[in-house]
Amino acid sequence: MKTIKELEKFYFENLKLTLDKIEEDRTKSIVRMFKNFFICTLLFVILAVILMMNVRIEVNGICIFGAAYFIFMQGIYSSAKSKYNDNFKDSIIKPLIHSIDESLVYYKNKCISIDNFIKTDLFKKPDVLSGDDYVCGEIDGVKIEFSDVNALTKSEGKDKKVEYKSFFRGFFIKASFNKNFQGKTLVLPDSTQSIFSSLLSNWLEFKDTKKGRLLTMDNDEFEREFVVYSTDQIEARYILTPTLMERLLDFKKKSGYPLYISFVDDSIHAVIGNNKNSFEATLFQSVLDYGVAFEYIQNLHLASAIISDLKLNEKLWGKK
Repeated sequence: MKTIKELEKFYFENLKLTLDKIEEDRTKSIVRMFKNFFICTLLFVILAVILMMNVRIEVNGICIFGAAYFIFMQGIYSSAKSKYNDNFKDSIIKPLIHSIDESLVYYKNKCISIDNFIKTDLFKKPDVLSGDDYVCGEIDGVKIEFSDVNALTKSEGKDKKVEYKSFFRGFFIKASFNKNFQGKTLVLPDSTQSIFSSLLSNWLEFKDTKKGRLLTMDNDEFEREFVVYSTDQIEARYILTPTLMERLLDFKKKSGYPLYISFVDDSIHAVIGNNKNSFEATLFQSVLDYGVAFEYIQNLHLASAIISDLKLNEKLWGKK
């Protein structure tokens, strides 16, 4: 398992020539984009002057003309960004992933399946699941897959127009667990439990919900950070040993974002609510900048580190 330091070394040393080329392409893309901005702006101004001299334009016409100009400019920017980002992912992210394990397969335009997302029972069922940067394969004998995800619900807006609204955006990791679970155990961020008084919390512990029974764990820090629901409380306590709870706390601190965990069938699902694209390059940030590079490296290390951090590669449980 590669450490962050080893990934950093690979990024800045092994990929040095590629990074220099990417940086050169980024600068050229920005110059080309602003040239296109200038030419298109000039053409729109000339066209606007000609129209105003020959045709009486109402306020609505000016608004439409302005909107067309904005859309055109947005198209130029999106095209430049997309080409640069594709090049960055093929030239930098892909070899960085392979540096962890050559067997890992990378699909920059795919994501975790909607069935996998629903199966976790961590969130409501999305109408559409989009995402990118899907990776699958094995690390230290543990099957793993991960990607960015964006879960959306569909609704009808004004004039019966179909609208899609995102209700969760984050980083989804699925790894095989050396045990077949009979029940379902969910570990959720403690965002609502703190609202209740201790009396109400004690009452809730004995209430069954759609997610299972709310359990109290013997770890005060874990209780402050998470709530646990399970359809099989004996199995849940068997899984969530004091050691594993400590490891989950450490993993949550390392991610720096809300963490959702689901133990289902023979897999652990870790979903990080970072609300961003984890491996997206931007035209206006240099890939040679340490802060920018470290974020890509940290996100990738986080996905692979779940195996070593939670010791999934050690046969601590026997499969039934």
